[in-house]
Amino acid sequence: MTTPLPGMPTPPAPSADYETWAETVRPVYAAAASTGRTFLCWHIARDHHLPDPPNPKRDWARLMSDLHRAGLIRQDGYGEARDHSAVHAWRGTRAAMQGRAA
Repeated sequence: MTTPLPGMPTPPAPSADYETWAETVRPVYAAAASTGRTFLCWHIARDHHLPDPPNPKRDWARLMSDLHRAGLIRQDGYGEARDHSAVHAWRGTRAAMQGRAA
């Protein structure tokens, strides 16, 4: 592990299991969905200094799928990932904006 630069916050440690991690980050994504604005998953994580999941290669997609199935978000085109590949862009559903989504 690298040492952060002086003055930089230490990134939070990854959670031990997916469920605990998802409970921690879900309210942040629910708040983003309630705005009705389009967002990228990694922008929310970066802007809110969210911890990494136990399995970063799989769990971010799992979280977005869970939020989609719960009726909080819907796909709204594509955006650019950090590595310049395409990723899904998301937007809150009408139910999320009205506070009716699970």
